[in-house]
Amino acid sequence: MLDELWSPFSSEYDFNLASWFVQSNVAKMQIDNYLGKGLGGMERGSFRSAYTLETQLETLDLFREYLS
Repeated sequence: MLDELWSPFSSEYDFNLASWFVQSNVAKMQIDNYLGKGLGGMERGSFRSAYTLETQLETLDLFREYLS
C-alpha cells in the first residue's frame, strides 16, 4: 500500500496539481492549455490532458455512475 501512496497518480506533485484543478473548478480547456505549455513539469506526469486527468479521477470514485 505504501508503494502506491499517490495512486493512480505517479507522485505527490501530480496528486496536488490534480486536486487543485478539481477544487478550483478549472475548465478542461484551461487544463489542456496549462499542460500543453509544459507548465505541469518537465517529466512525464500522470496525466497530459483534461481527458486523462478525468479518467484517473474516475478510478478514485467507484460509485460515480450510481450517484449521478
